[in-house]
Amino acid sequence: MLIKYSARLVLKVCSYLLYFLTLLTAYGGYINPEWWTLPSMGVLFFPYFAMVTLLVAAVWLILRRWIVGSVGIGVLMLCGPTFSAALPFHFSSTADDPANTFKLVTFNTLHLQDLRNPGADWNRSLHFLTYCGADFICCQELYGFERPELKQKYQSQIDSLRAVYPYRTEDKRREVEFLSKYPFERVPIKLKDDLQYPNLGAYRVHIKGRELTIINVHLSSYMLSEAERQIITEATNSAGLKNSIRELEGSVYKKMGEAFKHRAKLSEAVADFAAGIEGNVIICGDFNDVPGSWAYRKFTKAGFDDAYAQTGFGHLITYNSHLMYFHIDQILFKGAMVPLYVRKVRMNASDHYPLEAEFEFIAP
Repeated sequence: MLIKYSARLVLKVCSYLLYFLTLLTAYGGYINPEWWTLPSMGVLFFPYFAMVTLLVAAVWLILRRWIVGSVGIGVLMLCGPTFSAALPFHFSSTADDPANTFKLVTFNTLHLQDLRNPGADWNRSLHFLTYCGADFICCQELYGFERPELKQKYQSQIDSLRAVYPYRTEDKRREVEFLSKYPFERVPIKLKDDLQYPNLGAYRVHIKGRELTIINVHLSSYMLSEAERQIITEATNSAGLKNSIRELEGSVYKKMGEAFKHRAKLSEAVADFAAGIEGNVIICGDFNDVPGSWAYRKFTKAGFDDAYAQTGFGHLITYNSHLMYFHIDQILFKGAMVPLYVRKVRMNASDHYPLEAEFEFIAP
């Protein structure tokens, strides 16, 4: 009897600790990473804490342990804003008028490498971009298609892509590229405090009688080496866990802290620039941060809505390498349009999955 009571007490203590950590990770994005980095790191893991909390609370309720189960449900309710962004419960919809719709794809191409088929003579990313059916494509980590090594191996695929998307940026100075079926013009970018950041592009296009501005972003990455990215993958035994902890306490924590701080300034500047553009605006790309984070909240505070949070169901994973399964690619919008769906394309040539979305213009 004593053993049973002690085991139940330990499980309750562990449950309350889980609830506490869930609450902390939910609100870590409200703390400026320039003050403290750790809460920003915690937000990355919020969906997993929340899902485990939901499971644990449900088990307690099934066992008729009403207090500990109800506390878990109450904690999830207190996580409201972050929970609704990271774990939405919505579904895709159909257009009222298909003639007013357009499709967009955002994809971190990893410079068109294929991590799973490095020696292939046929490029899966190029094939996807050519036949995805989008009206507009925003690529990150891509310096155009003119690199000799690309042209030598994939010239026919590049020609096919250019036939489908005759309007392109081909900007070798940046690592963001824009492909369009419609003519567009570049929008000059002026960030506050004269902040200079090359991995950013803005384009204005007229489509179906409407004006649409698309901002393609690749916010600051963590700049982790291949070995440093293995900290989670290697933590499968005691030796690997100890090594991972040392890495996390050393170079990994330092690099992540610098990235969070830089994104804090950059996201505020980009959100301020985007908020000043009137009409229909979409911001998409590799944010290197998750829903509920400090960077993400800068955009939502500037008046942008999350297309996935309005149309998706459950946790979306867009990064697929090193067991770091996070939702770090985003599609945000404002203006006289509604998202119909946001879908992950299960094509794993890059370390990011492509995202495709469909929008419908509505009467302003």
